[in-house]
Amino acid sequence: GALYGPVDGVILAVVGYNCGGMAGFLAGRYLVRRCVLDWIRTRRMAVLALKVLSRKGPLLILICRACPFLPYSACNYVFGLSDIGSLSFTLASFVAATPTVFIYVAIGSTVDDVAQVGHLRMPHWMLWVLAAAAVLLAVTVCWVMRVGKRMLREEEEERTAREQVRNAIP
Repeated sequence: GALYGPVDGVILAVVGYNCGGMAGFLAGRYLVRRCVLDWIRTRRMAVLALKVLSRKGPLLILICRACPFLPYSACNYVFGLSDIGSLSFTLASFVAATPTVFIYVAIGSTVDDVAQVGHLRMPHWMLWVLAAAAVLLAVTVCWVMRVGKRMLREEEEERTAREQVRNAIP
């Protein structure tokens, strides 16, 4: 925003944000996925987490991108480990990143002199944005845990049903 202005700044930042996200996603998908999936298969909760990601991927991407407290790079790698498609990842990242990038660029475009950056006061509306992001993070964690518990229960019921069928066959 301070260097390129609000319009060019938003365009450049969104493109850069999404290119960086796709690089992390592809690294997770093609460089480490095979090794990590072997390790994950031995951990029940990790398998469940990947199932949740695969089923609810685009929604989770939207939520993660809207919350500035989640580590962006780590999320990209984790999404790369899941079965989320590249196009779904890119579109969800683009849709979710644009408002966040717009806010950052708008703040940056208010800086007249780079030397002022250390002396800027945070606008009141930015505190509300950060508070909303914290609430969104808490809601996301609760929702993922709820979905995960439901999927775990369904998996247990399926396993129990398979065992009953297996035990019923003489």
